[in-house]
Amino acid sequence: MTTLFSNVDICPWNCNANSGDACDKRIQDYHAVSKSIEKVLGVLKATSMPNNQVIAAANDRIASSVVRSTSIKDFFCNSTIKDNIIVDNVRKFDKGIIIEARIAI
Repeated sequence: MTTLFSNVDICPWNCNANSGDACDKRIQDYHAVSKSIEKVLGVLKATSMPNNQVIAAANDRIASSVVRSTSIKDFFCNSTIKDNIIVDNVRKFDKGIIIEARIAI
């Protein structure tokens, strides 16, 4: 099974997952995000990059074409999403978190 996280520990959303799964992880404090972010209708959206989907989350929602309207908890706890998306990094910023992820091949 592919490792889902490289830079996070212990999921803050208290999902019921097996040991070692994404939901045993917790977001650490990360430095300020330097990625390009734009506001779209009250939510935050991160600029996508080739072969690497950058997902911005604000107000407990994911703002992304890949998982639009998915809650952060569902993103980390839903096995279907976890099986399809490999998370490379998670960073905090002033209005939410940035999830750097790519679609599993």
